[in-house]
Amino acid sequence: MRALTNIGSREVSFRFWLFILFVFFIVFTGGSSRADAQSLAIVRPTALVVCGFALWTISREHLLQYRMPISLMFAALALQLFHISPFSSMFSTDTPTEQIMSAVNLELGVSSGLRPLALVPDSTMNAIFSLAVPFAALLLGCQLTRSERALLLPIMLIIGFFSGVWGLLQVTGGSQNSLYLYALTNDGAAVGLFANRNHQATLLACMFPMLAAYATMGEGTAEKLKVKGWAAAAVAIFLVPLILVTGSRTGVILSIIGIAFAAVIYRKPQPSQASKRKIRNPWPLYAAVGLAVTSLGAITLILSRAQALSRFTSRAPADELRFQIWGPITKFAADYLPFGSGGGSFAMTYQVYEPERLLMASHVNQVHNDFIDVFLTAGIPGIIIVLLSLVVVAKAGFNAFSGLRIDSQSKELAKTGLAIFTILAAASMTDYPLRVPSLSAFMSISLLWLFGIQRRTKEKAGTN
Repeated sequence: MRALTNIGSREVSFRFWLFILFVFFIVFTGGSSRADAQSLAIVRPTALVVCGFALWTISREHLLQYRMPISLMFAALALQLFHISPFSSMFSTDTPTEQIMSAVNLELGVSSGLRPLALVPDSTMNAIFSLAVPFAALLLGCQLTRSERALLLPIMLIIGFFSGVWGLLQVTGGSQNSLYLYALTNDGAAVGLFANRNHQATLLACMFPMLAAYATMGEGTAEKLKVKGWAAAAVAIFLVPLILVTGSRTGVILSIIGIAFAAVIYRKPQPSQASKRKIRNPWPLYAAVGLAVTSLGAITLILSRAQALSRFTSRAPADELRFQIWGPITKFAADYLPFGSGGGSFAMTYQVYEPERLLMASHVNQVHNDFIDVFLTAGIPGIIIVLLSLVVVAKAGFNAFSGLRIDSQSKELAKTGLAIFTILAAASMTDYPLRVPSLSAFMSISLLWLFGIQRRTKEKAGTN
């Protein structure tokens, strides 16, 4: 499709505006990971429509450039479809799933026939439809031009900053106020556009490397680039109290990872234009901006009572349980090898094996470790897909940081994509960020940046 609009000196296409509209829609409606969230009734059909449009307009060049992430996503989809196929149980007849269903059929007096391998087929169907959002973001996003992918960076920064400020307003307004978007949420915490404090903190932690890339990239005079750098630094300083407001201990650790990546990504930009005028003695302006940001951060810290820091010294019972269940899960997960118990089946599976010493009034609905969850629900094929994904991403990240002749803008975006993927992977070790539609779309955007590397000596694929 031909470009329809200009942003500054850049032409953007209809697909770019559709992608931005889709991202904003997912951000404001897809902040909860619960399968019973009412917003999913419009999120997933919309994602499926976008997927259909993307498959209709995608070209061979786009598929070749992003063949690895697309192939891995299709592999994950194929595994879930295999789990719910009626004949899949024929490949594994000795699993606890078959034993449970045989006992149920015997009790009901019905004959056993072909059935899915998944222990909870409805939950596996939910897992399949959850892939619609990251699929739509990846398949449509890979059709954007290089300059359009670069324009996603400031847009994602705006979304992250807005979510942070929204979370600050939630805290100042007290619990149970109308600023919380979801009925089941961390009341009294700064969750922003999400239902969970950890997911808000994860997004904010990803902003550190994005700010570093934003300050590094761009063209203009030395003064313009300097102002841009100071603005990025001011936002980065402001992020620290915003993360503390969330009360997420995971967010503090992820922020350290994000800051480390930001230090590696940032480099002093070189001006592309001669200065028209000199700004005399700019230090008072910089000092005023720094003082304002620091003061605002201090006030925020005082108002929030540094929830994240205080929660480091006081562990909640739910958090204790989170770590205690990992051992039993890895033990009974072996019973479902090689194919696993089926996507989304953890809650039901855990109820069968729940140790007496860990019994509690409420049920456990998440592992809080997606790698262990994959081992249980997807078995050996799922572990292979995860390992291949890590290898492929690591190779792409090595190319981004290597001395190859890579376009400078693509290189900075690729480094940022690697940083975001790493932060999301680290968050998945104690949480489930990729089960949130908006964060799964964000993961797809990081892959667009990471695999969008363009060589200087070759024609830019997908730029026309």
